[in-house]
Amino acid sequence: KSLFSIGYYQKEYDSKDADGYFFFVAPRGNDVIQKVADLSNRVLRDSEIQCKGVYIRFLTLDHYVQLLNQGFLPAKEHPWHDDSPEEDETLTSSLLRIDDILTDEGNVKTLDYGSKNTRTKSRMTHNRFGNFLERNSLEYLLREYTSQDFETAKDIVKAHFSILGENGEPIGSTAEDHFNSVDPKLIEIDSVRAYLGFLSGVPVSYFAGEKVSDSRFALYTPFTLRSTELVLPQVGFENGETDKGFSAMPIFSYIELMKELKKEGINEMLFGGSEYRDLNRIKRQLGCRNVPSYWAVK
Repeated sequence: KSLFSIGYYQKEYDSKDADGYFFFVAPRGNDVIQKVADLSNRVLRDSEIQCKGVYIRFLTLDHYVQLLNQGFLPAKEHPWHDDSPEEDETLTSSLLRIDDILTDEGNVKTLDYGSKNTRTKSRMTHNRFGNFLERNSLEYLLREYTSQDFETAKDIVKAHFSILGENGEPIGSTAEDHFNSVDPKLIEIDSVRAYLGFLSGVPVSYFAGEKVSDSRFALYTPFTLRSTELVLPQVGFENGETDKGFSAMPIFSYIELMKELKKEGINEMLFGGSEYRDLNRIKRQLGCRNVPSYWAVK
């Protein structure tokens, strides 16, 4: 009648033979915080267990306060990583209501909340890429992923992280973190949805996630390639031709995904939190609302 998952990890810069840390994730249920606290203390007292400490993550505010009262500390006092002390819950703009951004006819709306720039960002960006498509006689097509698409989806994931590395951008995960999401066996699960996006026949997007309720979709793997050098030559661009508007493709592809999900009656998308401000900024510009969670450590 209580539930949480358990992981065991080393910190990025610890030596190969260093002790690791236990993670107890998303505790829920009857008397679960007392059970988490008791198990944490047992682990830390046992000299045969190679454990430097215990992190409890995805806590509600009430559970977080209960743990602080039992001698746990805020994770920011012992950060998991200097850049992102609470990994991808460091910044938590994560919940989007699709009706906030799309009309019933599928047109992009101006948000009625957020800053002046945020309110119009999605609509303006969607229009900018739409103009790019029209100007260059191109099309963007999103379709459901099939088992025959495995290598294509994997190549998109690998290319995405390769581009980030070349550009020196901060990277909060690795390509390998997402390889399970392209496994064809995944789409045999009724709740899973996965899609490939194509720019005039060239594969550029991969999305995978899960219906976690009748009206809510959790998006786990969302990648759209945005390298002009990689993508544009494949759709017939010559050196020197203008690529004005191409950079808007990732936001455009998110909105095309929302249109597909809306057809199923889904009205909420969970994007998850972010390690870095740039990722969080993009989610805020899309209209994601803040959904805080908390970490404690002992």
